[in-house]
Amino acid sequence: MKKLLLLLAFLSFSSALYDDPPLASVATSNRATASSILFNHFNESIAKSVSIHAVGNIIYSNASMRIAGLTLVVDNATSPGLNTGVIIEKGGVTGHLMQKSGIGRCDRTFFERYGDNAECDFDNDGCSEYENSTDIFYTINVTFFFRDSSTTEKVNEETVRIFDKTFGNAVTNVISIPALIEQVMENSSGIENLSVVLNGTATAVYDIVDRENAGVGCIDSHTVVFDSMGFSDMAIYRVEGKNKFFFLSAPILNEQWFRNNQFDNVVLSQSRMYKVEIVKNDEKVKNFTLYRFNTTTNGFGLLEIVSVPAEDISTFIGTVNITPSHLDSDNHTYAFLYRFNYSYDGIGDNILALLVKDVFGRSENYTQKIKSRQLSYDSNKTETGNDYNAATTRKSASLSIENLRMLEIGFGMLGVLVILIAYRTRK
Repeated sequence: MKKLLLLLAFLSFSSALYDDPPLASVATSNRATASSILFNHFNESIAKSVSIHAVGNIIYSNASMRIAGLTLVVDNATSPGLNTGVIIEKGGVTGHLMQKSGIGRCDRTFFERYGDNAECDFDNDGCSEYENSTDIFYTINVTFFFRDSSTTEKVNEETVRIFDKTFGNAVTNVISIPALIEQVMENSSGIENLSVVLNGTATAVYDIVDRENAGVGCIDSHTVVFDSMGFSDMAIYRVEGKNKFFFLSAPILNEQWFRNNQFDNVVLSQSRMYKVEIVKNDEKVKNFTLYRFNTTTNGFGLLEIVSVPAEDISTFIGTVNITPSHLDSDNHTYAFLYRFNYSYDGIGDNILALLVKDVFGRSENYTQKIKSRQLSYDSNKTETGNDYNAATTRKSASLSIENLRMLEIGFGMLGVLVILIAYRTRK
């Protein structure tokens, strides 16, 4: 019974796997989570606090800010060309100017309902003091480091005026990887890292109305008080590049004996491959599935794609970090090495292609024209007994009867020599 339950659990898990990485849906979901939840999400465990002094009172405000993740990752790796952005979780809680009794707030709503009230008259001049507005404004700067390149991106801000002062406030919490950094990332070997550093501020701002007794009544006097909290955070993501290098390992010269037809390829890649197809004369003849995919949710509620090794994972030879400078004029370095072998029947010319897909959705193909020929005798008859055909038969050297007799004599002498050696060995 226990084995049956385990089998059912395994089958249910397997059925939930994706054949292709759900790149678009995961990115869309994460951007929605960023704007609807993380844009204003206070995390008390990492919060900082400021104290605002106003009309003889101390008001405490708290805020938090940190890196939540990327819009798209596969096994904690990113790749260029996918409009990937860094998502920031930010949020805050403002304290308030409280009534003397500590029961309610001295804010605009209370004043408009009760007017000048002793509960909010902190200087005892017969006029109330109250909060006209309370806000937290955010600035977000993210610096991207890859190899020797670095770029700092400042999040777009709106300008907010509070009485006689102006403040900048971030209008988004998603910062795209800069084009300059992505350009360098394109050639990442596959095991290099992108570092993301956050520097931000949260500024608590209070517009306090300190009403003063003018003799004939109370008049408003606005005072804007504020203080800022600084935040920093860092995250590291592996970067997989876009380049691939194909090498036909057999047949090396694109010609072979028809009784041993091979289409064997070695592939160096800067990104992991999950699906490979071999096509012969426009017909798909073999599939390789290296990975299937699942999704998990990180601690911020963001989706992340994880790869699950599949039946053909053995075609992945290993992580190598090779620069084939004598073969690749671009001098790229590749981290991932694969081998894909295919045997087939037939004679004559065949067009064979290797189609590969990497885990970030890029496709590439490698096509070769391969000739399969049979052997011939004296460029007259083929080894299968048919007439010589240059298109399907390799030309042979001419042999005369005398040559054949000498060959027979030679093989005979070789046989005698082998027998003698064996006899002497037994003695």
